[in-house]
Amino acid sequence: MFFLSMVSIVKAQSINVSGIVTTGRFNTCGISPIITATFISGNGSMVQNGALACLNPNDSSLVELTFSNLRWDKSPNDNWLHAVYFLNGSGTGIRIIGSSFTTPNWIFMSSGCTGACPTGGQVQGGPGYYFDGTNQSYCCFYGNPAPDGNPCNNYGDSTAKCSNPYSISFLIKIRNFNISNSFVLRLRGSSDGNTGCWQTADQTFNSVTFQIAGIPCGASPVLCNPIATAVLTTGLIGPYQWQNSTDSVQFNNIVDNSNYTGTNSSSLNLSNISSNRYGEQFRCIANGITGQIFTLTFRNSWTGLINTDWNTAGNWSCNAVPDANTDVIINGGNVVLNSNATIRSITIRAPATLTTNTGVILTILH
Repeated sequence: MFFLSMVSIVKAQSINVSGIVTTGRFNTCGISPIITATFISGNGSMVQNGALACLNPNDSSLVELTFSNLRWDKSPNDNWLHAVYFLNGSGTGIRIIGSSFTTPNWIFMSSGCTGACPTGGQVQGGPGYYFDGTNQSYCCFYGNPAPDGNPCNNYGDSTAKCSNPYSISFLIKIRNFNISNSFVLRLRGSSDGNTGCWQTADQTFNSVTFQIAGIPCGASPVLCNPIATAVLTTGLIGPYQWQNSTDSVQFNNIVDNSNYTGTNSSSLNLSNISSNRYGEQFRCIANGITGQIFTLTFRNSWTGLINTDWNTAGNWSCNAVPDANTDVIINGGNVVLNSNATIRSITIRAPATLTTNTGVILTILH
């Protein structure tokens, strides 16, 4: 099975988990679950000091989450556990791939169902584990009571109770640009009382909320010409050495000078960077580990604060007229170009307009 082959990878490392909070039927047993997070793989990430560190925001990471000693209180009203899942569209930037549930008769659904039967569910579902036991009562669809792979046809797992701990593992894929200092996740549970199949509705919000430690990706700087300053920061642990590349291939160590300060610290300060350095890249080598790459860009947006004249510096966000190494953004207003100009690129969004007077040429290099 795919999951079993993944956990054998030597790179597996522990990620710190904190802030565990239970609600609803996960809480009333009075026993907190134990949650572990293990880094499985990721070309653009790694674990440093127990935190999942982003090295490339365009890559992703595989992490195994294991919940042990997870308790479900089916009283009152004998509401049996029906589903354990992560909510669809939660905005966490994760994708549940699968894993294992140590208790029999549970099936994994990558897209999830509603966590409830079609006849009247009260909760929204998502990817996770749903009960489809062979010896349980048939629920929403009357007729043949045999399990059919549809967990919405069952009451739920009657064995889930305070005295019977569960162990569940999930293999999740995290988009690296979503990694944060406190990456919060929430496991949800629904009972047959949520499904419309039981006489007593279960209005309880059942959840286990926790966070895994992370070191977020840094954003590449967007600069203004002619006054260009920026701060690049790495979350990795030093010692530090910042490097620069002009061709995206060869990186060379840099030292403090009129353009750089902090070349041997976690934060590199850039100053007096001219726009002809558009596209240059920087990275930090921290304790022998190569951090993420930052790429310089220059951008100038139209504000039209003074008039409609392109050549009036006060009409631009950088308080300067765009040059040949600048990406121009015009989101609104009417802009009039009265003399020849050269820029790197331009984006005009409706209802904005750009008018060039007769004989005037706007040269766009990219």
